[in-house]
Amino acid sequence: MDRLAKRWSYYGWRLGAPGPRALGPSFGRSVGLFLGLALMLAALAACGASTTPGVTHQTYSYSSSSGPARDTWSPGQVVPVTWSARPARVSTDPRPARVVLTLKLYGPFATVDAAKKAVSSGTGPLAVTGPEIATDNWHPGPFSAVLALPGTLALGTYDLAQSATTTTGAGSVTARGDSIITIVAG
Repeated sequence: MDRLAKRWSYYGWRLGAPGPRALGPSFGRSVGLFLGLALMLAALAACGASTTPGVTHQTYSYSSSSGPARDTWSPGQVVPVTWSARPARVSTDPRPARVVLTLKLYGPFATVDAAKKAVSSGTGPLAVTGPEIATDNWHPGPFSAVLALPGTLALGTYDLAQSATTTTGAGSVTARGDSIITIVAG
């Protein structure tokens, strides 16, 4: 009996008939090592594979804006402008892109054709600059600004340029909309 008790303590647990080292300590260690390794690999695989999708955000673009309600203004008046957002793509980016909305008045030009030519070439004297609105492409707006026309503004034809510049890590893109307005004596 002592001999059997020694076998059990020496070999660990045994299954089946007694034999030399049948299912002894090396088998137990092997099974334990295998199960430990399998659990560790399963845990690593679970950490690497995400079962929940990433957070998404609706982005918006401001490529179009609604210009002033009329095309004739007088010095000293205030010209209201609104930028309306349009849904763009759905993004998984961790941060929104920066968007800057600007309002500028170029001119005066002698004729409407001269103002249109300046718009197409991107040239012309800057007469008045409105306030900049800083936002990002995760906010749907709308955003409004006013352009205060100085009382000393010369009469003539002007280009009212409304732009939205979107800046990401890859660079900047500007979308611009132009309206031809006429400044007349009030």
